[in-house]
Amino acid sequence: MTTRTWQRAELAVRGRRGAGAVAAGALPVWLASRLAVALTSVAAARLVGGQAADQLPTFRALWDRWDVVLFTKVAQYGYLSPSYGDRTEVDFPALPLLLRVVHVAVPDWVLAGLVVSLLAGGAGAMGLWRLAADEVGPAHARDAVVFLVLFPYAVFLFAGYSEALFLGCTCWAWVAARQQRWAVAAVLAAGAAATRVLGIPFAVALAVEYGVSRWRAGHRTPGWHSLWLVLPAVPVLIFVGYLHARTGHWDTYARAMAGGWHRILAAPWTGIRANWRFGSDPGQPSAYLWFWRDELAAVVVGVALTAVLARGLGQGELQAGLHPLRAVVRNAHRLRDGVRGFEPDPPHVARQPVRLGADHADRPIAVLLVDPDRQRRGHPRRPARTLSCSDQH
Repeated sequence: MTTRTWQRAELAVRGRRGAGAVAAGALPVWLASRLAVALTSVAAARLVGGQAADQLPTFRALWDRWDVVLFTKVAQYGYLSPSYGDRTEVDFPALPLLLRVVHVAVPDWVLAGLVVSLLAGGAGAMGLWRLAADEVGPAHARDAVVFLVLFPYAVFLFAGYSEALFLGCTCWAWVAARQQRWAVAAVLAAGAAATRVLGIPFAVALAVEYGVSRWRAGHRTPGWHSLWLVLPAVPVLIFVGYLHARTGHWDTYARAMAGGWHRILAAPWTGIRANWRFGSDPGQPSAYLWFWRDELAAVVVGVALTAVLARGLGQGELQAGLHPLRAVVRNAHRLRDGVRGFEPDPPHVARQPVRLGADHADRPIAVLLVDPDRQRRGHPRRPARTLSCSDQH
């Protein structure tokens, strides 16, 4: 049984989680959280706003703030328009373009943004559930969605911001990458790159995932599928080229960041020092004071969490590399080890124990999936499903 055949068997197992199971696992949490955010925003405006009853903002007005205004300006008038003076060149074009499409059915621009975030964020929650289910099983996959919606800055997934669209593209791009569907992954990564500047490092991560998967499969050179990985750069180059055509500068994005939003490229410690200075300045407005402190806390937590995940990922990568090797059952002439029949310590597919049996290398190999939940409930042990894989493919 080759590594490629083993991967096909594993992907077939993961494919059993269809759209219905994914939706049932993620959407109830997502929709309930959206309702909670909507009710909280309305209640907060009435309880802590300090305004007269006849001056309370409408639900639409509550969510027509900050970057929502900027995205709707781009959707209505385009970039570098004389209709406004904001430096919106820092906002990538995917969300404004999608807003123009949704605006056909939803005439109000702010509500159109809320619809986009609702649908795209729901897709992202489903993609996150799918990724978690492949890692820890469906029983605990919902926890990932719960942690997502409880994260304080997840409020931006409700507003007409680009975060929800970015989440939807990146989560499903990673699902496609795990399934070795590189064309689909590249198209979704291109969507992410057209949505936010963070789509650029995400495309790099996707390329690393491709390289790792090729290395695991025993290939030391890229395959033709690697050509798809160029696709995420296309929308970025188009956007940069468009801005150059309008302004004559290739670095229009950086100029807009510096001139319009006072953000420049600097070393990490420079930003940390600036946040520390602002976060410890008692003259700052209280809201901004805690904003700077939250960013510092996020850096500390992010570095610690990355270290923990990197350590766990290293062990996981080791196991992922060893299990296909241990799963190979071939004749003594090909492996020179005389291994036959069942292995005493079998590998796993999708976190489920696997039993492999084969008489000869050119015959089908039956993969029996044992249901661990059924065993824990005291029921007799039996295979949940059987897959047949041939070493000849």
